[in-house]
This record gives sequence, structure tokens and C-alpha cells, in this order.
Amino acid sequence: MTGPIFITGASRSGTELLRAVLNRHPEVHITGESHYFADPRARLADPARPTPREREALLDHFMRVSMHGYGLPISPTQGPGRARLEQAWAREGQGADALFTASCRANAALEGKVRWGEKTPRHLYCIDQILAAFPEAKIIVCQRDPRAAVISYRDWRNNWFDRSQLGASELAAVEQEERRARRSYNLTIASLLWRSAIEAGRAAQARHGTDKVRLHRYEDLVENPQSTVRAITDWLGLPFTNDVLNVNIVNSSYTKIANSRGIDPRVGSRWREKICKNEAAYIELLTSKHMQDSGYEREYGRPSARFLAIEIAKLAPATARIALANHARMGSPLKFISERMRSLVQSA
Repeated sequence: MTGPIFITGASRSGTELLRAVLNRHPEVHITGESHYFADPRARLADPARPTPREREALLDHFMRVSMHGYGLPISPTQGPGRARLEQAWAREGQGADALFTASCRANAALEGKVRWGEKTPRHLYCIDQILAAFPEAKIIVCQRDPRAAVISYRDWRNNWFDRSQLGASELAAVEQEERRARRSYNLTIASLLWRSAIEAGRAAQARHGTDKVRLHRYEDLVENPQSTVRAITDWLGLPFTNDVLNVNIVNSSYTKIANSRGIDPRVGSRWREKICKNEAAYIELLTSKHMQDSGYEREYGRPSARFLAIEIAKLAPATARIALANHARMGSPLKFISERMRSLVQSA
């Protein structure tokens, strides 16, 4: 077994699809979003020596995400699962990173897998910290056409759950998370965040090398799944198996989890049915250079002057609304903002 695998990238860039593919591999289990490096770890005074209060908060965090996923406002539970996690933490070490390892390794063991990993898109801005903590790690940075990624974020709904099977508190939590996501959307900010993510991924690869950081395009996976996944498994040092391609639809903005198997190449261009000309042209205007550098062509000309004026007028109130909606998820707000602004300044 070699080092852990981390999947990161811009929001709605196909990170969950790639996770589903790799989880079909007989050796690999990629844990779902913990936001560990971006949120609870970023709040610690010293990750190597968490205080007793911080230790309890960290256990709460991993119990919560293991049961309900990140961001759902449901209280963590006490019980044998928590005790087992605490015991596994002690076996791995005393620092906060040892708890993260213990949680991911336990999830892999439950699936009978030997190589563990984790998927959190915004860990893209934590690659330096990840590689400092796990020098043997491999990090995949997912990218997607900005027009598709931005519109997918606009239209996202939580399609993970059969809502008829949820209790009242769980349903309220799911709906609250959907409201947070809707309040987080603004066309300008979503486009600029895509640009920031592209720059952050390239900068991380330049710092750490192609052996540690791999840039991966969503469109390559859906249009040429076999050759794309084979290249990824080779890079990870894994044997390729065709069964990894037999995945369900996962975390789609438009389709609930389906029983059909396989990757549908049509999903790569579905955004064209959901976007208006001015929206597409505006995204292209804000991301033009990074689009072209990533192999995406501009198609829509310039947005109308009226559309431009409206979007610019929306920006200030949207910034305040988004900050308020996400303040609990930011870890250090100054660090959260500075990471993304640094990438934007570098990309200008």
C-alpha cells in the first residue's frame, strides 16, 4: 500500500463522480467530505497537541460527518461508535491528524479496503498542509468547464436522500443546507471562485510536482472514461479494472441517484440546456484566460450591457449574504478569504 489519496477541486467539478469511480476499485476507499483541513484543523491552536476541549470537538466533528455528512446541523452521538473511534485515534497517535487518519482508515476497513483517502473540494486550498502532514499523499485536483460548474452549483439540490424516509429533524437539516447553498450562489462570485480554484490547482502542482498533484478534467472522464481512469490508476500505482466504470449517477444537480450503471457521456454537455446566453457570456468574460488554458473554448460573445450592470449591482449585497450564510464553515474567515483572493490576484 502507498500513501493516501485526496480528491479536491472547484465546487461542482466532478469530485464525487471520481470518488465513486475510485471506490469501485478493490483496494481503495475514499471517505466523503470531512472538511477537516479547512475547518476543524484550521481552528486549532496546535494540531499536534489539541486541548481536551478541542479533542471533544474533533470527535464530535468526525462522528457527525460519519453519520450525516458535513454541514447538516444534527448533533453528534455518544455511544460505542464514538468509543471505538477514540480508541482508534489512540492507536494512530495523539495529534488531530491521527484522528483524521483513524477515521478514514476505519471507513476503508469497513469496506474491506487497504488504501484510504478523502474527498473535500475546498481542500484544494490546503494542499501544502496536507502534504506536510502526509508526505506520501497523492492529490487529484478536479476541473470542469466553468459554465457547467457554475450552473450546476446554481441548480444544486440534495439528491442523496429519499426524503420520504427522513425523520422531521433530518428533513429540516437537509432543507436548511439547501437554503445555505442557494444563499451562497452569485454568478460573479461563483465564476471568480472557479478562476481562483484553477489558479490554486496549477500553483500547487508547480510547487509540489506532477508526481504529487494531478490536474484532472471532468470532461475527459465522461467522454473517455476508460483511458482517463486507466491514466489515473497508473498514476496512483493501482492496477486498472473495468469494474471501476460501473458507477451510479452520484450527487447530480438534476438527477437522483440511479440504479443504472456506467458513465453517460451526455452529462458533459447538459449545462447547455440550463444556461442562457448572457449567463454563459458573462462566465466566459470573467474566466476567459483560464478557460482557454484549460482547453475550454469561448462560444457566446459578450453579455449585454444591461446584464452586466445588473450583475455588478448584485455583487456587494451577495458578498455579505454569502459570508453570513457560510460563516460557520469558514474556519478562520480571514484565512478563508485570503486563500481565495491570493489565487485571484495571481491569476489577474
